[in-house]
Parts: sequence; C-alpha cells; structure tokens
Amino acid sequence: MTADTSTSRKKNVTNILIIDRSRSDCDIIKKALEDSPDIEVTGTAIDGKSGLTKALALKPDIVLLDAGIEDYDPAEFVVKSLNELEQLGIILTLNGAPDQKMVQRTIATLENGAFDFIEKLQDAPEEQLIESLKRKLLPKIRTYTIKMYSRIAKMVSGESKIADRKQPEMRIESVSGPEIIKPKQQLSTGYKVVTIGVSTGGPEALTRIIPLIPPSFPLPVLIVLHMPVHFTASMASDLNKKSNLTVKESVEGDVLKPGYVFLARGGQHMTVKKGAGGQYFLQHNDDPPEHGCRPSVDALFRSVSETFKESAIAVILTGMGIDGAKGMGLIKQSGSMTIAQDEESSVVWGMPEAAVKAGIVDEVLPLNNIPERLIEITGVKK
Repeated sequence: MTADTSTSRKKNVTNILIIDRSRSDCDIIKKALEDSPDIEVTGTAIDGKSGLTKALALKPDIVLLDAGIEDYDPAEFVVKSLNELEQLGIILTLNGAPDQKMVQRTIATLENGAFDFIEKLQDAPEEQLIESLKRKLLPKIRTYTIKMYSRIAKMVSGESKIADRKQPEMRIESVSGPEIIKPKQQLSTGYKVVTIGVSTGGPEALTRIIPLIPPSFPLPVLIVLHMPVHFTASMASDLNKKSNLTVKESVEGDVLKPGYVFLARGGQHMTVKKGAGGQYFLQHNDDPPEHGCRPSVDALFRSVSETFKESAIAVILTGMGIDGAKGMGLIKQSGSMTIAQDEESSVVWGMPEAAVKAGIVDEVLPLNNIPERLIEITGVKK
C-alpha cells in the first residue's frame, strides 16, 4: 500500500515503516505485525538515507528504526524526521545485547525524541523471534497510536497544540482540574530528598530537567528510570556531562549528599535507608519485578515514604503504565510534596495520569516548569 496522502490511508490503521540493515530482520518484523488488523507495514528500507526519503514521502505513523544503521546517525535521523513530521513516532530496534557504542547511540537517539526502543532476540528459531517481537512491539505501537490520536483530536477541536518546549508561564493543575496561577512561594528547610520516577520518554525528559538544576541545589536526587541493566551507566554518564550536579549510576552503599543525582542501576530495585550515624544510603535488591519493572518506581517511593516521612519531594514523569502511583500515595500520606508531569508535555501520560487520578498529586506541571519549581520550593538562590 502506498500511503503518501491521507486519503489513501485505511481508517484506524497504524502505518509502519521498517528501516533495518538486515532484509531478513525486516521480513521477520513484518511477520510479527501482519496478523494485527490495526497495523499495516507500508514500506521498508535497508539504510537510513533511503529510509528518511521514504518516511518523508509515505508519512507513516511510526518508524521502526534499526539503531545499527551504518550510513546515518540514528539521533540525526530522529531530528530530521521530527522536524518534518511532528506526529511521527520512532521506535528503535537493537540486535541482542548491545555493545557500549550501541548503548550510547540509543541513549542519544532517545534524548533527541525517539519514543522508545526494544531489544531483538538473536540466534533463535523464527517462530520464537516473531513471538518475542509481538510481545515487545505491539504494546509500544498501540500506546503511541493512542497518544497520537488523542493529540490530533485535541488539535482539531482547538483544545491543544503540539507541545511547545518553551513554556514561559507556569501552569499548575490541582487534582480537581486545571488552573493557570502563579504558585505561592513555598520555601522549606525541611525537605531532605527529591525522588523521581520516569519511563517512556524518560531520557529526553531527564535531559531537559537535570541540567537546569543549579550546583547550589541543597538536596540529593534519586531517580528510577525503566532501562535495562547495560543502559543506566551510560545514561548517568551522559547526564553527568550536561549537568551542574554530579550524576552517577547507583552503587550499593552510596551515601546521599547534596549535589549528587543517583540513577538506579538497571536490573535491581533501589531503596534508601537511614544508618545509625544519621546518614542516608542506598541499597539494592533482586526482589521480583513490580509492574514488570526492575528497578521499580514504587519500590523506591515506598522506601522514601518510610525513611523520609514528610521530608521528601516526589516527582512522577512521563511513562507507560502505573508504576509509581501506589508509592506516591504513601509519600503523600506521609506529608511530603508530590508533583506530576502534565499530559501535554508527556510522551506517554500513563504513570502521571495514574497518580493524578488517584488524587495524590499536589501539583501538575509542564515538564519545562519542573526544574524551576524544585528550585523555588527549596529556596535555592540562583
């Protein structure tokens, strides 16, 4: 099917373009998607240059982009394609356990606006490869499609526009409804930690928050980002290069101190405990995944509620699913402050929505306003 005009598209069908340097992988991905009536593969390409040309011509809803394409930097591909196709979703596909170069490529591409990524099985029977791709790809494709149609509907009705990354006015939404107000100065010397939970869209969101926090920020920051084990060290290193604070992947026994951001290492839950000497330190465990995730936002938030009581600021950002809502409820019950990212600026308003609908969020903010609000709450002098 040729999908270069809106009239040639099938109604309620998500159009997919596959770009993969392996023709056999292209074929297997097509087979994984062909039984889904709501999805249609409208084209394939085996390199980035021809893939970009096809993307601009076919205007697909989603591009499945091989992170290992050799003729084009995937991050550059994302920037160029999103400049032309604002509603385009890009899902990276990686071959097996990636090496360090591929990890860094993937993180850079996510930070530039790719929707998400999956790791493809290697050296397995075709039927197993297809089933694995179905399990990993279909939820992400459908989640993005829901987001896309919701945004388009709001744009058509005049309720919304594509989120502007420069939002000069702070918008706070109470759980009972949105309200445009200037927040009251809410200074406190009692806060001891900021804790953040984030998933889909997380690398880009964190890149737009953490570097804006000044070196004088008085609290340690704890982050759970849903990422596999071999990605979190590189993500922390990349953030560290861009930030005023020291960003590091968490290590067992790390002592919390101002000026540091601790990103939970992949594959384990991260929790915090108060030691006999009054210091707070990090612990890790191999408890079962929660909501299919390890590390889990809920695991960290529960720990923070028990350890810091009313002295925490909890932030939940863009992400698929409901991880973090229960834990944020405990943090709220303990008397701490809670903030959620708003729908307009979220890549996926799943985790924040779950917290907002539970009635446990003090403020709902656009992503760009969150760093300024944290600075204001803690009374930092910039």
